[in-house]
Amino acid sequence: MQISKPALLLSSLLSLTASCTAIFVPDEDNDGVIRCDTVSDCKPPIGNNHFSYECVRGNEQSENSPKVCAPSYTQVKCNPGSFGKDSDYANYFAKAMESSGYGNSCEMTLGKEGCPPNAGMCDPGLERNAQGICHDPDADYLALYLSEGGEDVKHQFCSWYFCSDEFICSPTGFCELCDPNAEIDEEGSNSNKACVKYFVAGAPSPVYLGEGQCNKDGKTKPSEAKFGDVP
Repeated sequence: MQISKPALLLSSLLSLTASCTAIFVPDEDNDGVIRCDTVSDCKPPIGNNHFSYECVRGNEQSENSPKVCAPSYTQVKCNPGSFGKDSDYANYFAKAMESSGYGNSCEMTLGKEGCPPNAGMCDPGLERNAQGICHDPDADYLALYLSEGGEDVKHQFCSWYFCSDEFICSPTGFCELCDPNAEIDEEGSNSNKACVKYFVAGAPSPVYLGEGQCNKDGKTKPSEAKFGDVP
């Protein structure tokens, strides 16, 4: 999986288009800020499909002041059905859903990360989390056990597109930044947008690709997303 700091990347892009202070003083001459009535006024193109323009007012601008162009994360749909039943993404998702490699994957790896405890005990350095799964308490994600495929595929899609595993497929059906302070809800679903990683047989799902194998330059289409192996 890819680890990055999306907020820093967005901050860097903002500095290329306009300074943060300039957004709050839109009447300043020669400040490099692009004013807009609609998003179609925002030029030149960003050239990175991680981001798209918004035509907005800054936090301290009055309703009578002009809007400015500011980059934000692109809204990317992450439900496989949004890409058509014959798309590579939908076919890969269906393959994962039909795979028998998930169900009893922890049978021989009890106590390891992403698996239930072994006779009530997790391996050294791991603790049992609220879902009854052995988890690294120092990790920046919640380890989750998969009884069937699918959620790992959607997470890999968003991780691949934005080149960061901090992006998850949220309940809204779009890739969104996870909340590092959120927890899995009582039903076991991720409606709270917690930062998660899905495990199979005591290791991260093989659906995930290694670091750097992602849409790094923001030039590849969502339909061309890449995945690892289905268990």
